[in-house]
Amino acid sequence: MKLIKNLFFLTLLCFIAYFIFNVIDSPIQVTPYPFSIKADPNLSKVKVKADILILGDKLCLPIESRINAMSNNLSKNLRSKLIIQTSCFENFGIHRLISHLKKYTLLPPVIILFTGSEEFAEKTFNVSQYKKIKKNFLLSQNEKIKSLTLVFKFLSKFIYKRIKKVVLTNELTPLSMNENDLINQRILELKFLLFKNQLNELIELAQVNNSKIIFVSPAINYEEIKIRSCQNSTTIELEEQLNNYLKNLKNLKLKKIYNKLIVMKDHYQGNSKLFYVISKIAKQLGHLSDSKKYLKLSLSYSCNFENINPIFKSIIRELSTKYEYAYIDSNKYLPAKNAFIYQGVPQDLYYNKLEIELESQLKKILNLE
Repeated sequence: MKLIKNLFFLTLLCFIAYFIFNVIDSPIQVTPYPFSIKADPNLSKVKVKADILILGDKLCLPIESRINAMSNNLSKNLRSKLIIQTSCFENFGIHRLISHLKKYTLLPPVIILFTGSEEFAEKTFNVSQYKKIKKNFLLSQNEKIKSLTLVFKFLSKFIYKRIKKVVLTNELTPLSMNENDLINQRILELKFLLFKNQLNELIELAQVNNSKIIFVSPAINYEEIKIRSCQNSTTIELEEQLNNYLKNLKNLKLKKIYNKLIVMKDHYQGNSKLFYVISKIAKQLGHLSDSKKYLKLSLSYSCNFENINPIFKSIIRELSTKYEYAYIDSNKYLPAKNAFIYQGVPQDLYYNKLEIELESQLKKILNLE
């Protein structure tokens, strides 16, 4: 009898310890992000005194010098001049853009958002927590759970798995590639998952404030990409064969090789270099649409974080369509040659065209036509 009592109390103590460690110490959260941004205690809420806010990463930095001309063009038939405010930052992923947006007491009627160019600039999670992070986001996408945690926020302590969060400060911790490509693939998967959830959060924030969004997609330099096949999608023999094809494109029977590689892609699924070689040969054969498609696939599956991944672009396009917001594809406005000053930032000719398109979209939204 005494042994049973001791076992009972031991079990109870273990339960209490588990409860304290996993529940009481867990944060209250509507969305289970694997990071927290350390707030500045001296920072107060800011009121936006503008009609239009341009918010974004490094892609929007050169637009800052153009806002006066844009404002003049848009205000020609108005009694007072439209005020355009810019908040553009280098190395800012969408998580930091949302954090910045939350500093404002009230958002302006229109937000022009530049995002997706620098999502690999900062470490925002511990990849060792991969399974827990995925599980938490799977739970958060359940409408019943989402409703419960919105109304009874404390329930999130019981619902979501406790994880070790990355604390983000003003000093960025760079994201680095791992020697193990399985880890790199998990990093990519979580980055895409987080980006979509955060973009949804930003849209909800805009909707609460009755703000319209104009999305500007990242500009991808397809001419100077650095692709690398993930280790689990390739072999030494395949890499040698593909490198040989790239060196001897002019001397190959392109049609025959192209058909062979199209069959091989189903065997070596997700091989970045294989898609890249198919793209190159398709271009030589004049199949420009296929060339573009396989080049995007090559970038999407690459285990190299130096590129801007087109999946971010696809997510932006998907959500802008879903919520019926304006979407501007940056690559449509790039010059044919020497389009970029450096990675992710195009030359002035791009911004000249973009400025015209932005003014056109703003006139529609603000009924200035």
